[in-house]
Amino acid sequence: MHDVGCYRDAKNPDKKSRKLRSGNVLTIEPGIYIAPDFIPAKGQPEVADCWRGIGIRIEDNVLVTNKGHEVLTALLPKSIGAMERV
Repeated sequence: MHDVGCYRDAKNPDKKSRKLRSGNVLTIEPGIYIAPDFIPAKGQPEVADCWRGIGIRIEDNVLVTNKGHEVLTALLPKSIGAMERV
């Protein structure tokens, strides 16, 4: 499940964005992706070879409601310990 859209208001195309409405679902996905050929900027630490070419993402799907929001994926395991128990 991913949000699929342009958050522009079709009725007001000159506006830069529109407000979220009840029933909209968004995906919140903090993550880190390290390219195999990543070269750190000057002054930044090197990346160990074991981390190159990986991506890690922890994803939540959030429903906008009339009263706020509901995290639809709240009960899914997200910590290392919880995932190792599954």
